[in-house]
Amino acid sequence: MFTIIFYRKRFIKPKKGNICDNRFMAEDENTDMNITKFEKVSGNNFYPGMLIREIK
Repeated sequence: MFTIIFYRKRFIKPKKGNICDNRFMAEDENTDMNITKFEKVSGNNFYPGMLIREIK
């Protein structure tokens, strides 16, 4: 059996006012925004295919 270990390499947070509702079948008629935008807090550049995890 394999164990997956994740290491924190970078830290991001969502930009205020640029958070979309990603729930299944969510509808918001007041906005045409379809993506959430993030700002980098720490770390190097980001690359396609990197995993974003929510840590509380």
